Amino acid sequence: MSMREEPNTSNDLAYQKIKQAIIGGYYRSGERLIEQELAQKLGLSRTPVREALRRLEREGFIEKTPYKGVTVRKFTTKEAESIYQVRAALEGLAAYLVAQHGDREVIEELRNKVAAAKEALAAQDLEKVAAINNEFHDLLACAHDNEVLTDLLLNLRACISILRVTTWTVPGRPAQTLAEHEAIVAAIAGGSPERAREMAIRHIENSWKVAGGVLARQAAVEL
Repeated sequence: MSMREEPNTSNDLAYQKIKQAIIGGYYRSGERLIEQELAQKLGLSRTPVREALRRLEREGFIEKTPYKGVTVRKFTTKEAESIYQVRAALEGLAAYLVAQHGDREVIEELRNKVAAAKEALAAQDLEKVAAINNEFHDLLACAHDNEVLTDLLLNLRACISILRVTTWTVPGRPAQTLAEHEAIVAAIAGGSPERAREMAIRHIENSWKVAGGVLARQAAVEL
């Protein structure tokens, strides 16, 4: 597990480290999280870990499952498909609005995210690639003036972050993801809102094809 922000308290430390471990794929969908084991790994008492788990449950990253206890949130294939459908529509609109606004600083920051992700991929640091990928999408979600759209996307953040992890272990998908990000940025930089929307929707649809295939295979194994 790694941490990317400096925490202020033990509660913050536990929260940030466990959340990053989920987003980065260290803990997978459906995997059990045992409070005592987490405390030992983090070198903390169980109290901040317990508070962190409560916060992550409120945010939708984890859930309490009968006979299993606390687990990383798990989705059915149908639930995941619905999330990706909504995500495609919302992120397509976000990319459209960002391209329409044409903020050069935002464009440069998006380019920097892609470049940083490429470096991490070259170093085979998939946890870092996943983290930067989340930052790229969060930037798109916030870099426009539609606060309702931002809130909707950020409310989906936990679901999307967990589901994204399913695609990172598929050979070739991380590199394809970055190429699709480049296409989105190119459309935004070119001042082409409709093209940006198209590229963003295509990116999410491609992501779903990969994630849906993984989820279907997992479901078959569990039968």
